[in-house]
Amino acid sequence: MDTSFKSYIDLVEQSYQGYYQLPRFQRPYRWGPSNIMALFDSLRKEYPIGSMLFCSSKTTSLSYQPLEFTKPEQENPEQLILDGQQRLTAGLCLFFGTHPNKFFIDLKQLKTLIELHEIDIQDEEAVRSFAYEIDDTDDYMYSKKISKVMTSNSISKFLRDSELLYTGSLIDQNKLYQQHRAYFTQSGEEELMYNVIGKYFALSGSNPIPVVALGKEDSLTALTRIFTTTNTTGKDLTPMEIVYAVLIGQNLDLKELLDELREISDYCEMVDPDGSVLLQTIALIAGKTPKKSLLPKTITAEMFHKYSKEAIEAIDRASMFLTEQFALALNEGKKLLPYDSIIAPMAFAFHKLKLKPRRIKDADKKKLLRWFIGSALSQRYQEGVHNKQSNDATNMCEWLQGGKAPSWVTETTIPLTIKSASPAGALGKIVKCFINNQKPIDPLTKIPVGFYPKSKEGWSEHSLWPKSECEGMKRWRKNNDKHNIIMNKIMVSSLTNREWNQTIPWAKGEKLIGKNEIFGKQLMSEKNVKILSKKEMSKKDFDLFINERLRLLIKEIKKYGFKMGEQEVFDYEN
Repeated sequence: MDTSFKSYIDLVEQSYQGYYQLPRFQRPYRWGPSNIMALFDSLRKEYPIGSMLFCSSKTTSLSYQPLEFTKPEQENPEQLILDGQQRLTAGLCLFFGTHPNKFFIDLKQLKTLIELHEIDIQDEEAVRSFAYEIDDTDDYMYSKKISKVMTSNSISKFLRDSELLYTGSLIDQNKLYQQHRAYFTQSGEEELMYNVIGKYFALSGSNPIPVVALGKEDSLTALTRIFTTTNTTGKDLTPMEIVYAVLIGQNLDLKELLDELREISDYCEMVDPDGSVLLQTIALIAGKTPKKSLLPKTITAEMFHKYSKEAIEAIDRASMFLTEQFALALNEGKKLLPYDSIIAPMAFAFHKLKLKPRRIKDADKKKLLRWFIGSALSQRYQEGVHNKQSNDATNMCEWLQGGKAPSWVTETTIPLTIKSASPAGALGKIVKCFINNQKPIDPLTKIPVGFYPKSKEGWSEHSLWPKSECEGMKRWRKNNDKHNIIMNKIMVSSLTNREWNQTIPWAKGEKLIGKNEIFGKQLMSEKNVKILSKKEMSKKDFDLFINERLRLLIKEIKKYGFKMGEQEVFDYEN
């Protein structure tokens, strides 16, 4: 067994050439864009990315194959990759462009972040600190599907037309300067290239990786045991786990204190099981960034002792407001919460303005609910979360104090994508909130179901149009049409769900006829029920059913000040 250190870039290049290949028992490549961007962020900061394990192709009887997205020059590899496939294939995607997903540094976003953090790019220490504080969650990277291989012309075109700097240009500083000096000079961005990108985004070229190579003396049995171990152990530490460790060093047992604080809270155990919302709220109250990856650096024992009780009280007040005003049932869990990320900035607003859930003016209630609903409709907290949390915390307070509504709120429209939204996504959950706010009733047992004070049991989500019925219809396109969508769900008791799972759709309609109050609370009209009562069903019936429910949902959403965009109106009306 031999241990050495090798350059990551060299390992990737040699994998591209075929010197390193895969034994055929290896699992397929599984990383997505977010994993690849996180790896790049670690590489540029020269963080350790783990060791790699190889074995000689000549000392085993294993068959092998090249890494995906390569056409190796070397047919017979020197080594087989036991541990490192995902990281090496990600390197091929980043620097050789062999995958359909191509990766770029989004210079517009990078400049926005520099401006947001008020960084003087001539201040070397400020730039260094900034470069190490931002990470892949700040959206400074951009992924785009491009089937063709990147050429020097296409690389220049993306940079010139869209300010997207191809990651293949960042293998080292010299390559960056040679390829793009003319563009940065012409655009007047030399300081950005030399002081920021060249120093902190171009790779050093070294990034040494510990490499273990199994030798002739290592049997196939040993190889199997080692491979099994490396592929079933190891889990990334979360920021919260690191915070626990850091604060223990400051004589603060965070887990114990969280348990004590939850004793005085009605909501935190359900809303914030790991304590991250509390720490983000503390950070906002202290005027710090709520970015999760920076919490180990941001949160101190002194800060926790100073603000934790105020933060817990604010989270409780914000949670109570959403539960009582929009039937979010946060005292029972997060089933209906589109984004955890909204709780910390909303709690900050409740803290700063000393808001009491049951004493808020009607106009301010409408603003808070518009903020909450709008964040789901626009899927606001899907990317670049912490910057939006900080901005929203401040802007929301200004709006509640008589200032202008945040521009993103006024610009949010009702998206037609809600029509085909998954029940598990942000759009699906906000639809569930609207249904739960109607206080639904089970259509067979007639008992209240859902998550509100007078409900008898939580609901089961039942598909009115089951998969088998949908896929049996003429003109149903399996690759395009969806049946598992929120607009195909009705909220029923567990008993009704079991019975209806054995029932064809139109039998359900017959049992619903005449129960206007019941189906009205499910955002269904008599037209919906008549469709479900037909003796035969078609794709057209399914579409009419979904569109009618969509019409009723849009009517409810409009009550909170939202409109449809011009294109959405055109598509909806046509």
